[in-house]
Amino acid sequence: MISRTINSGLSLAVSVAIFSGCNLGTPTQHRVFHFQYKVTIPPIDKVGSVIKLWVPLPRCDPYQTIKNLRIDGTAEITIHVEPKYGNTIAHLATVSPQPSGLDLNISFDVTRIEQGIRPVALDRDEINLNLAPVSKVPRDSRFDDIAKSIIIPTKPTMENGRLLYDFVRTHMDYDKSGEGWGQGDAIYACDFGTGNCSDYHSLFNAVARTVNIPTRFLIGFTVNDEKKGSIQGYHCWTEFYAPDKGWIPVDISEADKHPEFEDYLFGHLDPNRVLFTIGRDIELVPTAQGESVNIFIYPILEIDGVRSNNYTAYFSFRPAN
Repeated sequence: MISRTINSGLSLAVSVAIFSGCNLGTPTQHRVFHFQYKVTIPPIDKVGSVIKLWVPLPRCDPYQTIKNLRIDGTAEITIHVEPKYGNTIAHLATVSPQPSGLDLNISFDVTRIEQGIRPVALDRDEINLNLAPVSKVPRDSRFDDIAKSIIIPTKPTMENGRLLYDFVRTHMDYDKSGEGWGQGDAIYACDFGTGNCSDYHSLFNAVARTVNIPTRFLIGFTVNDEKKGSIQGYHCWTEFYAPDKGWIPVDISEADKHPEFEDYLFGHLDPNRVLFTIGRDIELVPTAQGESVNIFIYPILEIDGVRSNNYTAYFSFRPAN
């Protein structure tokens, strides 16, 4: 077993093989908990296969502190930062055979505080990055039409952001039936009006960027009001930028599921969550053979350069020691 302990403000990411909704706990000012993320790859008997695994690690920001980060694995692990969004990645690489399989276990303590508007001034490169289309959030006349129907050019950005927030919340239904949901596909969300958190926030981002409002996609996990438990899947939210305010957080899918928090979740985020990754179409580091990663929260496994889902992942939380 190879271990690394990192005592810093680094933040870690998690992955799971199933999509799930999240549980919004009662909003509080502060939350401290221990988080575990475990990935298991079953035995590989073939001789000479190259096995590579990428997992996102949690981020640090003014609302989230990570301590006692420990990474244990049955092969060599290296840590990298992808340059576009600054996400940190744990990378495991080895060769087969692996008769006992492979394990990667990440654990850490997180302190999360309630998030509000983050005052910041973006430079031109940051603005351009957060206005650029991505594969599932493209430029499209659909979004132009929506923007023309709801955005009022004379209003401040924050007020237009609320108009768009209300549009997406009423247009969408949190519904994970059928196919196509869960890819953060703005066109799917626009046309069908159903999906999970990734679809809600991709639609918001697509329309906002159409009218030159920068946005960024954030993803991690939520924890419920219980003291401990397993976590069934990711949760994501978004932020939009107003030059006179800074980054304004919104969680539209949770506002739709919990109307009593509708006003709170425009401009605030409860601390019952942990952030791992920012951005879309992530280019893995070290370079992977496959295409960029649409949403990087679950593990990316390649065997001889071919993507594989032959792993299991488990996420849990408990009180910090």
